[in-house]
Amino acid sequence: MTDSLDARSIDKIAARAARLHDLAGQLRDLTPEEIECIAGGGWFDDIVRTVATLPVVASMLSDIRVKRDVAPLARIEGGLGLYRYRYLWSGRLYVGVMAQEVAVVRPDAVHKGRDGYLRVDYARLGRRLETWEAWRATH
Repeated sequence: MTDSLDARSIDKIAARAARLHDLAGQLRDLTPEEIECIAGGGWFDDIVRTVATLPVVASMLSDIRVKRDVAPLARIEGGLGLYRYRYLWSGRLYVGVMAQEVAVVRPDAVHKGRDGYLRVDYARLGRRLETWEAWRATH
């Protein structure tokens, strides 16, 4: 993947994935009645129902093996570490968790992708993946 995409393209994909993560978390919080109200039938109904019921949709690549420049920032719920890091292929800083740590405390929030790397469903942790800039603006 990194051979065919440059770091800027991957950053754009990561930013879009973070927005999808937020949307999926919001949809999963809807009640069946709310889904009925906004879906309205047809293809949109199918999308809303699918995203609202699939936790894997919101999973973000969070395996320590794909991160560099890792620096601890804080401890959060359950004693999990919150870290600042870069992905191996990117210069952008992010704030999030390490899948290997999450797997010990909240195994329900971690799954292994087809590529063998671990992913975290941030919504199950009540969190979201953030850029360093966004995190600093609120902390």
